[in-house]
Amino acid sequence: CQIDNVGQSDIVGAARVAVAMKRLVARFRLDGLVLLGQHYVEAHTKATSYLGMAELHAEGKTLGVTEGDVLGLAMMKILRHFTGRTPFFGEWAEFDVPRNAMMLLAHGYADPTQAKRGSKPRITATPEQWGFEGSGFSYELTFDPGPVTFGHFIRDAQGWRMLISGGEILDVPAMPICDSSLVVGLERPIKEYVEILTKR
Repeated sequence: CQIDNVGQSDIVGAARVAVAMKRLVARFRLDGLVLLGQHYVEAHTKATSYLGMAELHAEGKTLGVTEGDVLGLAMMKILRHFTGRTPFFGEWAEFDVPRNAMMLLAHGYADPTQAKRGSKPRITATPEQWGFEGSGFSYELTFDPGPVTFGHFIRDAQGWRMLISGGEILDVPAMPICDSSLVVGLERPIKEYVEILTKR
């Protein structure tokens, strides 16, 4: 990996949190780990949990998320049972009308062993500051192009529903944004797709 704008103290802090996460997982034999990373862990440890999450995902035993998203973790478990691979955990960040695509952003962590072939994941500063000291520790990478299934749970005025949707990871390089990201093309026009999700 290439390291940009991340110092030794940032790496040591991230490594300490990663070791604590692995010990927690081993002690309680956890299949999943949900942290309030931005709102709690970073403020108390003064470091990010992204190295720890990336390591858990790369080991393939325990899935984890940093946003307190228990439902997201449940969906990740479902997708992993179907595919045998550790899913990418992200949120919808931007929509690209010319490419008819959406960008999924992962908050600085993803399984670095799944990075796009021929690319080198970068270790970068963390773009969002929620209480850590220094520059933070994030992975900047993307995955191989190809078909993808994504999903989540939705609760609205109609009650609980499950979103399962398909798309295709586009062949674009990792965006230089100090974060892990995917650009996913859709068959349905992106504006129509977003309208359906928000209004139905």
